[in-house]
Amino acid sequence: MSSVLGIGLGVAVLITVISVMNGFEAELHQRILGMVSHVVVEREEGPFDWRKMEKRLDKYNQIAAVAPAFEAKGMLSHRGRVAAISLVGVMPSAEAHVSIVDQHMLEGELGALSAQGDGIILGWLTARKLGVGVGDSLAFVYPQPSDTAAGVHPKFFQFTVVGLFQVDSEYDGLVAMVHLLDLQKKLLFEEQDIFLRVALNDLFMAPAMAKQLKRDLNKNADHKSNDHKNADHKSKGKKAAGNKVKVTDWTVTHGEFFQAVALEKTMMSLLLLLIVAVAAFNIVSSSVMMVSEKNMDIAVLRTLGASPRSITFIFVVQGTAVGLVGAVGGSILGLLIAYFISDGVSQLEALLQVQFFSAYFLDYLPSEIRGVEVAMISFSAVLLSFLATIYPARQAAKVHPAEALRYE
Repeated sequence: MSSVLGIGLGVAVLITVISVMNGFEAELHQRILGMVSHVVVEREEGPFDWRKMEKRLDKYNQIAAVAPAFEAKGMLSHRGRVAAISLVGVMPSAEAHVSIVDQHMLEGELGALSAQGDGIILGWLTARKLGVGVGDSLAFVYPQPSDTAAGVHPKFFQFTVVGLFQVDSEYDGLVAMVHLLDLQKKLLFEEQDIFLRVALNDLFMAPAMAKQLKRDLNKNADHKSNDHKNADHKSKGKKAAGNKVKVTDWTVTHGEFFQAVALEKTMMSLLLLLIVAVAAFNIVSSSVMMVSEKNMDIAVLRTLGASPRSITFIFVVQGTAVGLVGAVGGSILGLLIAYFISDGVSQLEALLQVQFFSAYFLDYLPSEIRGVEVAMISFSAVLLSFLATIYPARQAAKVHPAEALRYE
């Protein structure tokens, strides 16, 4: 009975913890990768026409949407308060298809950004740090490169807050958005400095898609570069100017973070699986004790014609059945806990008047049940139970009837 309870509780805890970690992982993917480009296409060398490139990218079935953007690092200032910021120029109608900002607006809307206006959309953390709200004005300080001794010449631009967003990630305090054409008018950057943000139908295909795009988009550039070299073979010292693009995907910029999350989940699974293993190997001790207690019964079975293989089979089936009952019971319990844990924690917070997750990017406990993982956990528990029965079953098969019944 203790073995059944141990295996059942171990399986239930493992399913619950893995489901919660799945929920956190899914939320991280949605909130962080919802703000990060799945793939970025930008100029590497030579001219870059982002409008023509956008049309070329639209032909790929794997690509869901494409949006132009430009990023400028600087500082926002308001009444003595400052905040470092990454100011991103976007086309509102296109940006809504490649990021989740439009779906997480606290005030205003992404469409409020205008090419003629001076509107800016801030994350709620940035707004709180600066002490501003919708309708307030603030200054953007941009370190313009120059030929002076300092190397930069600060420029000041005025913006009016037209919206606030909250995606519950680090980007709430790092990113602000303005209209791309408005930013271009102020900073006077060239068209070829604009890059393209690409959203894919399947974000996990980003590495393969990035390789394909890099190969396809640079194919013509390589041909042109070779033609240029052949035509201008006299000027051997000059490098041919190719029209090359640079393609990167989210695994390059954020891959290590999600690998760390996956590693943490794996290590947690292994540690919790040890609980199941300890419970499963309790079957060894209980089965060995049973062999000692049932020594005479085993001997009687042998005298009645039972083969060693039959004795082994009996003990293996008995031990595996213990693991199977524990795995099934634990799976049912774990699924119930994982399914209701979000609501349960919310009700507990309301009852105790506390916020357990106020310091994190989520204000609730997410949970995502994956059938494959539940099946693997249950199978592992049964497999460990089976392995735990092998030694005592073989010991039972070695019982000699004559020696066991000698003093009876």
